[in-house]
Parts: sequence; C-alpha cells; structure tokens
Amino acid sequence: MLLSEKKFGQALIKEGFLNEKQILAAYEHQIIKKVSLKDAILDLELLSEDELNGAIITVLGVASIRLKDYQIDRVVIDKIPPAQCKIHKIIPVSLVGNVLTIATADPLNIIALDELTMLTNCEITPVLAREADIMEAITKYYSQQIKIDQIITSTDTDSKGSKKDEIEINVTPDTVETAAVIDETPIIKLANHIIAAAVRKGASDIHIEPRPKQMGVRYRIDGVLVEQEPLPKSIQLSFISRIKIMAKLDIAEKRLPQDGQIKIVFESREIDLRVSTLPIKYGEKVVIRILDKGALRLNLDELDIPEKYVTQIKKALDLPYGLILATGPTGSGKTTTLYAGLNYLNSPVYNLVTVEDPVEYELPVVNQVQVNADIGLTFVNALKYILRQDPDVIMIGEIRDKETLDIAMKSSLTGHMVLSTIHTNDAPTTITRLFDMGGEPYLIASALELVVAQRLIRRLCEFCKESYPMTQELLQYFKDMEPPKQLFRAPGCSHCNGTGTKGRIAVLELMAVTEPIKRLISQSATASAIKQKALELGMPTLRQYAMTKVAAGIISMDEALQGTI
Repeated sequence: MLLSEKKFGQALIKEGFLNEKQILAAYEHQIIKKVSLKDAILDLELLSEDELNGAIITVLGVASIRLKDYQIDRVVIDKIPPAQCKIHKIIPVSLVGNVLTIATADPLNIIALDELTMLTNCEITPVLAREADIMEAITKYYSQQIKIDQIITSTDTDSKGSKKDEIEINVTPDTVETAAVIDETPIIKLANHIIAAAVRKGASDIHIEPRPKQMGVRYRIDGVLVEQEPLPKSIQLSFISRIKIMAKLDIAEKRLPQDGQIKIVFESREIDLRVSTLPIKYGEKVVIRILDKGALRLNLDELDIPEKYVTQIKKALDLPYGLILATGPTGSGKTTTLYAGLNYLNSPVYNLVTVEDPVEYELPVVNQVQVNADIGLTFVNALKYILRQDPDVIMIGEIRDKETLDIAMKSSLTGHMVLSTIHTNDAPTTITRLFDMGGEPYLIASALELVVAQRLIRRLCEFCKESYPMTQELLQYFKDMEPPKQLFRAPGCSHCNGTGTKGRIAVLELMAVTEPIKRLISQSATASAIKQKALELGMPTLRQYAMTKVAAGIISMDEALQGTI
C-alpha cells in the first residue's frame, strides 16, 4: 500500500468525507482484491465517483477537467502509446514546453505517473477526469492508431494459410539511408496493405496527403475520391520514404516533384504503379496511379457497348488508312478504347507502333515508345522517326499541338491507320478543335474517319438498387424514345460502401465522318452545323445514349445528367 494512499485515507477522515471504520474497511478490501484505494472505496460504495472526485480535488488540490470539452492535438496523443493509456486509464491532454498534462481517474497512482515520466522524458502534471470520459477519449483518439498497429504487426497469412497483402517487388538499396528505411518492416507491411487494399477495391489512384495533424489516404474508385482511414503524422516521413524507395526516387530530395514507376506482382497479377510526388505545405503529397493489367479489357467485344457501336468501330479500323480519334475528359476511358482497337488490329502481318506519355499498359507484339521531353524525344520527334520504321498502325497518346496534328493527318493519308486522343466535349466539337489547332479543313476532311466521344458513368449497385415511379418532370429527357414506366436509384449498402454505385459503364457518341460530314468540314462549318447533320444521319448523342441506360436501370438519372453535360 502506497504511503500517499495512507495519507489520503487519513485526510478523508480529517475532512469528514469518511469515518475511521469505513477507511479500515477500504484498506482491507484493497489488500484482498489488490486494487487501488480509490477503487476500494468505490467497490464498497462508501462514496459515489463524483463524491470521491470532489474529495480528491479538495484533499490533493489537483485540477479537474471535462474531457468532452477538449480537442487534443495529435502531437500530444502520440506522446503515449494506447496500451499504456488503457492500462493506467489515462490520456495526455496538453504539452507546454517539457510539461505534459495527463488526465487520470486516479491521481494517487504514483507508479503510473513515474512510468510515464520515464517513457516521455517529460514532467508529468496530473489532472482529474471521470474514468468513463477517459476511456471514451482513448477510443476516440487511438482507434485509428490501434487499427494501424494491427495492420503492420499482423502475420503474413490469414486463418486459411493463404498470403495476405503480399507484394513481390525488387528493391535495391543504393544508399545507407535507403537500407535503413527498408529495415522498418512495419512500414513495409503498411505500404503493402495500402496498395493491396486499393487494388482489391478497384481503385485507379491512391492519394497520400500530408495534413496538419495526420496523413490522409484517399482512393479514386469509379472516378470519385473516397476517404480512407488516415495514418498517424508520426510515420509520415518513413511511409513516404518507403514509397519513394519502391519507385526508385531520391528520398533525400523533398523540395522538388519527382516521378517514378513500380512494377509489382499481386495475387498473381502484374500491376504497374506510376508514382508522382509533389511538395506541399505539410510535406510531400504522393499520388500512385494503378495500372492493373489483369483488370484491363482489350477486346472490343468485351467493352460492354452495343453491338452496332462495336461494328461501327471495327468498320473504321478495317480501313487501309485514316484517322480515328477518341475524345473526352481525363479518365473517360479513351486510352482503353484505343488499346482495344490496337488489340483488334494486332496481327503478325502488321507493324504496330505507339508513342505515349507515359506508356500506360504494355501490349504484346506492339512497339511502344515512351516520350521523354528532357532528352528531346517529343511526340513530334518520335513520330518523325516512327515513320521511318515502316509502320502500318500508329497510335499517338494525345494530339496536343499543330505539329503533331499535321503529322497524324499526313500519316493517315499516306497509307497508315492512325489512332489518337484529344480533349473535347463531344464528337462534333472535335472538328472545330482541330480547326483551332491550325488544321487545314481539306486535310481534316480527307484524313478523319471516326470520332468516338465517351464518358465513364457509375453503375447502380445491384444489391441496393430500388425503383421509383417516373415523374412528369423527367419525361422531357425521353422525348426521342419510349419512356420507361419506372426509374432506379440506390441508397447505398455494405456492398457499395454506402455510395449506391459499383463499377462504371462507358457512354459513347460515335460520329462516322461520312461524305456529307466531310463536305461540311471542307467548308469550315461550325460545330452546331456538323452536329445537326450527324443527328440527321442517325448519330445518338451522349445524353441519348445515357438515357437508354437509365431506362434499362443500369445508371441513375442523376448520374446520366451529370456525366453527359
């Protein structure tokens, strides 16, 4: 029994909170049950918790706080591990200089206070708080840390003996500092877990974002960023260094942006990771683009688009020469469409060459050129050399300027099939965009054969999808088709993480550049005139295509209207 507890018992008698008989009973209970004097008094119901806390404040002169009124800084929380907090029923509250204030339910526990002094190298000042409030605060502030600790200390196999989060990667340390970080096995496990979880959820990007008090993690799933459990600020440098090592970047360079690449094997699938770092106010933000070859569909017949559209695309690809453009915003699946087209043309009798920035997926029997502006290997220069390589099919990652456009058009007119992407809102405005870039109308009319405008729109979750009646207000969107009697929406469930959507579907607008369209292009017609002619020739717009998917219950009305603006 601690001397301080004896003095406290005597003080309780002196101040009239308890009598001598009650204190002797508490001492006896304390010895038998091996508990603190405070717990003994509460167990015997000699005083209520509030009465006893009032006695402690009076006798010991300690301050009391209401923890629910406090927002504790992450730096303070990280001073004491969660295990010690749970054992001693304490939580750090503030740090001023070298003085660490601890909220405790039992200021008489001198052993705990001494242990914390040694652990933190700080002068400990106890303040009194209710035990229930302390335990609630521990759950609130340490739940994220406990979860991460479980991740990085878990074994490498699950209950069935299969591997978990195992990522095969060849990392060669080039410096002593690199080797030191590699030895931090928990950080390696955590990095593997973050990447593995993103791949399993079908994410296209991982965002690691340093924030003032923590490190944010977000996955881009189906085109939307989804917040994940944040990571402790204390591991920020080690975690980002681990990612930079995997990408073979300079871990000592924190002031300049860097780009790198990681090749991994996860669950027998080859996956490419593109890593980009950017110095921001609170550290280095890291974005990891996930290029999952196993999830890539390169067959036109498997792109989940109507057969008549597939037939139209194949008809254009079967031409001996010409220019085919895929257009749409970033992340609309343009490159996937072109890769599927390349795969359709991929044959031993053809020489297929691509020039990309960067090369997103490696395609068998296709000669892929990576643009490198630092050494002068631009799109234009690469294309000039590619034309000397006897190509049959050329894919250009993106038409960005007049020079690239001129080479693309002239190549298509000299016996080559040319595929490329461009950024426009729809198929008809692609023509005026080519005009704006300096393209000659007669060359555009002669070269261009097909424009594929597209968007990726989120599918409704099949598990929580529900119907609701069509309204008079929404009938206007179905004026060109038979309106459905009911529409569908999804409130969200565990299968879709509460989003109401799962996966995405391509919404297309195909404009075949037929003779009537070519004549308008030669006359430098406006986008509206070209669109009007294309509609007369039977081209469904992006909005009309999307409405067919709404009527089929595949996408929601809100998604269709937002995604086809």
